[in-house]
Amino acid sequence: MSASPSEKSSSRSSRPLACVLCQRRKVKCDRKYPCANCIKSKATCSPSIPAPIRKRRRPNAELQARLARCEELLAKYAAASKEPLDHTSTAPPTQAANIPLYENSQMNWKPAGKLVIEDGSVRFMDNFLWATVYEELRGMRELVDNAEEVDDAEPPQDWDSGASMPDYSQYLLAGGNPVDEEHADDLYPNPSQIFRLWQTFLERVNSLTKIVHAPTMQPFVVEAAGGPGKVPHNVEALLFSIYSMAVVSMTDEESLSLLGSACNAAFQRFSTGVRRSLFRAEFLRSHDLTTLQALVLHIMSIQGRCNIHGAWVLNGICVRIAQKMGLHRDGELLGLPPFETEMRRRIWWQIFMLDIKFSMISGLSQSLLPRPSDCKLPKNLNDADLHTGATERYQDREGPTEMVMPLVVYQIGYCIQQQPDIEALMLYNELSTLSSGRKSKVQSAQITSLVKTIQDRLSNVVEKNSDPSAGPVHEFAALIKSLILQKVKETTCPPQEQPEWGTEILTPKDNLFKWSVMTTEQTMNAYKSNKHPGFHWFIKLIFQYDVVIYMVGQLGQRTAGALVERAWQQLPAIYEYHPEFLDPSQEYNMALAKFVLKAWKVRDDYLSSQHGVQPDEPAYVAKVREKMAHYMSRSRSGTAQASNRHMHPPATENHEGHSSMDQLFSRYLGAGTSSWDPLAMPDQEIINRQLASFEGLDMRTPNAW
Repeated sequence: MSASPSEKSSSRSSRPLACVLCQRRKVKCDRKYPCANCIKSKATCSPSIPAPIRKRRRPNAELQARLARCEELLAKYAAASKEPLDHTSTAPPTQAANIPLYENSQMNWKPAGKLVIEDGSVRFMDNFLWATVYEELRGMRELVDNAEEVDDAEPPQDWDSGASMPDYSQYLLAGGNPVDEEHADDLYPNPSQIFRLWQTFLERVNSLTKIVHAPTMQPFVVEAAGGPGKVPHNVEALLFSIYSMAVVSMTDEESLSLLGSACNAAFQRFSTGVRRSLFRAEFLRSHDLTTLQALVLHIMSIQGRCNIHGAWVLNGICVRIAQKMGLHRDGELLGLPPFETEMRRRIWWQIFMLDIKFSMISGLSQSLLPRPSDCKLPKNLNDADLHTGATERYQDREGPTEMVMPLVVYQIGYCIQQQPDIEALMLYNELSTLSSGRKSKVQSAQITSLVKTIQDRLSNVVEKNSDPSAGPVHEFAALIKSLILQKVKETTCPPQEQPEWGTEILTPKDNLFKWSVMTTEQTMNAYKSNKHPGFHWFIKLIFQYDVVIYMVGQLGQRTAGALVERAWQQLPAIYEYHPEFLDPSQEYNMALAKFVLKAWKVRDDYLSSQHGVQPDEPAYVAKVREKMAHYMSRSRSGTAQASNRHMHPPATENHEGHSSMDQLFSRYLGAGTSSWDPLAMPDQEIINRQLASFEGLDMRTPNAW
């Protein structure tokens, strides 16, 4: 017969324990008093006191209920995943097509998402199962922590498994090498420069973007003027990104006057400060709007200064951080305060437009942005209308406001969001027209409808919210609106309806050449029509270098026609508004220079044969030739010195991260070249190699089919 529980407990308590000294030394004790070990060491043998019997804890009913709730949710989710979602396609296609994205029947069964509190900040979850389970686990942890009687000096561990993962920010943000702390103070501008940079940012940059709320940021600017380390890391990152964007909007003369250095040097200084501050703010782990604002402005500032594919990847990080914070879902649906809701809208739509742009110039189709995305467009409000303590939802202000420029730009993003397959429609329409001579009625109707929608939305914004007499921003908004409409109409115009159809446009390649000419014309006309040089930076951001180099490359093959003449008329303006293209230290500038000189040689020969008189060489061609010849003479001199030392110089990189130009020209020039001939290169082979990735088209001839 087995012993009763009381008997078992009594037997356990009467069992001798090892003495204190043996327990401390972790040696075997014979459990006699005094024991053999203590007698041998001549120590006092003290018996151990048994630990008090721990009372058995009663089952926690609430904890068990929560566990049962989790099991129930998992069971329901597993059962639901086996059932086909036929009810999602019950609406007729025509009806669904007319429903806005946030009202589409496919979204009716999806939850709006949930904001959860984590480590003092907010994180977004839109997976219904895990959002609910997270809340249940969080509640369970609170119950366990409250019931636990043992004091724990360590803070409670986070339930998020990703919180313990290492942070590789420095490998994801280009140029993120740590700065020597002894020289870190050199990155900061002095107080007078801080206020000048802030004012420049407000007038030239924030007036066109409005992702920074000036009244809220102003006190931090004043505080930062007190010296380094006066503001938190996230605010410091935002300030450095503001300085960087202010420099982007300046000319070299303005930068030299204010900062004592040219724009490139000043930009490198402040962008280093941005990266350093972002790392210190742990931007990959952050769920903070201020840090996200800094990252968005930093990505805006590096456009045209780094590899476009790298910028696209970096913006992808920005998209994912915004998605993690739930910016793609409207703040009203998440129950956020009006001020935060409005700022989230402004930031999200700026990120959305950046991603669309980077996708297109990287030669990629429509980016896979988070879906569902029901974030509404920002309201037509001034910064002074927004207050952090507001409780009532904001309504659009009647008449012109500071938001006119962002609202004009965001209309394009809104239309693309509603019609994400527009690129496929346009491509199909063009190819079917060129192959059969007839345009597709269905696709043409869809394109026509989209063009009308864009035109109506842009006109509505400008008519209601703009007034040319209200200031430079409103004049610039009207200019950008005209530029967008012109580009949309000409881009979507079917080939057979264009004046050059049948004469200069016979193939898709001909139509691509016309598109490159038209795009370059529109950008140059925007420069010429803009009355406010402080906004030139915005036009430079929409300038497409690949389009220009393609156009110039085609001029090396095309000699006659209206499109050729229009293309040649744009080259003087290109070098006028982009003098940086004359800098031979950059590889892409050298590539463009080679194409320009080759194209001019072809044009010079053609005009001489047609008119019997050699034409005068344009000033920009002479300047390009002079710059390139001077650079190549220095390059040859350096090569000769290296050969005299019987050694090969190590590969070097400049501050922009490009490889040495000697390496570049070693691909074009033989080691025994006695003089530089800018035209001594293969004709179509080099052009195809430079343009192989243009707009995602591989124009290289395959080795084998």
